[in-house]
Amino acid sequence: MSFPSKKILFEIKKLEKEGYKEIVLTGINIGEWMEKGAVKDIADLIEKMIDATKEVRFRVSSIEPKNFSPKFYALFATGRLCPHIHMSLQSGCDSILKRMRRNYSTKEFLEICKKFKKAVPDIGLTTDVIVGFPGETEKEFEATCKFVQKIGFLKIHTFPYSKRENTPAYFMKNQIPEDVKKSRALKLRKIADKMSLDFKKSLLGKTYEILVENPRGKIYHGFTPNYIPVQFSYTGKTSIVRQFKKVTLKKILPNGPVESKLI
Repeated sequence: MSFPSKKILFEIKKLEKEGYKEIVLTGINIGEWMEKGAVKDIADLIEKMIDATKEVRFRVSSIEPKNFSPKFYALFATGRLCPHIHMSLQSGCDSILKRMRRNYSTKEFLEICKKFKKAVPDIGLTTDVIVGFPGETEKEFEATCKFVQKIGFLKIHTFPYSKRENTPAYFMKNQIPEDVKKSRALKLRKIADKMSLDFKKSLLGKTYEILVENPRGKIYHGFTPNYIPVQFSYTGKTSIVRQFKKVTLKKILPNGPVESKLI
């Protein structure tokens, strides 16, 4: 079931009027959004959302790999669609994807990511990966490790496969031992951490507009449009929470955020 565009536009205009500055688009198969029983181009809906609002920015989360239209990539140029896409990979090995019954290949996934990076070179790409799917060999796991490094993700949500009753995978043979799943998850997380660090390093010195969140003491937080967590100090008496402010990325902190300077 898809919400009709009229209802979606009503809700986002209402949220902007209430003071919200960023709206995250999420759901199940949002790339297959439908209206009046027909699959529509999600880019057309996002364009309508941008036209219906003044300054709120939009972020796309949990979209499936698909052949996006040229309009989708072009929307980043508006400055209102955040250059951050969370697109689920699940595995970087084609034989595993086939057993998972995914309707895309690693080649297709890679080509989509290349188009995103062509549209916005510093786009933040995040994803989900399951390790230890039934029958996953060491060679197949290594293929996943190599593939994610080829993409250069900002963040990977790594999950050891867990059995769910009444699913096809539940009855598959060659279930992977728990200790093997944990060790593979740990290895992939280390790879993901290094990729994230390298990506953040490549952006140091750049200036981005962030949406300021509630502070912890005098330390304020926020995210860049491409989903880099930042923090900075502010001692002014006027509240800047829920405002767009420009910051320059200065230093990567041990706990993940990038220390920044408010401009």
